[in-house]
Amino acid sequence: MLRTVCPLIALSLSHLAFSNLLLGAETKGEGEVRQTNSAVQAARKHVRNFLEGNFNKMEQTYAKQIILLPGNELLKAKYRLAGAKGDMEAITVDRTKLLETMKKSLPHPVIPANILDKVFEAYRFETLKTKVGDFATVPPDPVDTPDGKLHLTIADGDVLFKVGPEKGDFLLFQFRQIEGKWRVVAEYLD
Repeated sequence: MLRTVCPLIALSLSHLAFSNLLLGAETKGEGEVRQTNSAVQAARKHVRNFLEGNFNKMEQTYAKQIILLPGNELLKAKYRLAGAKGDMEAITVDRTKLLETMKKSLPHPVIPANILDKVFEAYRFETLKTKVGDFATVPPDPVDTPDGKLHLTIADGDVLFKVGPEKGDFLLFQFRQIEGKWRVVAEYLD
């Protein structure tokens, strides 16, 4: 009986994998799906807090050091975080300094309260396919990097989100599990 059942299970599993391949779906282990879902929840929480201008709560979702990618809104000279190289180089900034700059410089809420829910619901949280190592993507607005792209270094287990409306400008957030919690380690705010 076992000899008959095992080939049937193997055939069913290979059929399922082939069906997923034809449908364009990736096969993931249950733990990996659960991990990605918790990263999506952390990303949604982070973006919601940003749009609400709740910068105190963002302290819970930022790593101690955050890489701000070239062209990031907060690297403009008026915010005084990067000097003159905000469109050319990524900089690493301390969480406390970044949040202080946000509190002083950005409106509270960032998006007016009367349209906040509508804007947030229009945002798509797309998980970008990445591999460990260098990842490059074209930003929504030109940046003065050698190849005109944004570059991130992806570590094992990182999740990279592209957040924004279906068309137009977008935000990028690189999340990493640190001490059991998802934290932003790099971002691009446009």
